[in-house]
Amino acid sequence: MEAFFNTCRRWRLEEGQELALLGLDSTDEFDGLLLCGSVHTRSRDHDTRIRRVLLISLGLEALFHKDIEAENAWLRCPRAELGGSPPLDHMVKGDMVQLMTVAEIVKRERGL
Repeated sequence: MEAFFNTCRRWRLEEGQELALLGLDSTDEFDGLLLCGSVHTRSRDHDTRIRRVLLISLGLEALFHKDIEAENAWLRCPRAELGGSPPLDHMVKGDMVQLMTVAEIVKRERGL
């Protein structure tokens, strides 16, 4: 979880965006406790989502040579292949498929 939270801070995410990346609803008390570290139980889905976010993060670090400003600009820039949505907006829609789509875009831009 620490690496996930470090990524969220680097990307300057709000709590609602963090929850959405985990596939959680911001109205659920459990979700807030999970983010605060008070609850340590995660589902397989949470773990898969965390791994996907970290994969995207590592890909962006490699693509932009750890330039945080460039990463944040990329995350917030509208993209035609996402219907004109920025990657960050696309990822926080809450479905795993959005995370997978953004991960594939990062992979393709890295030439992998």
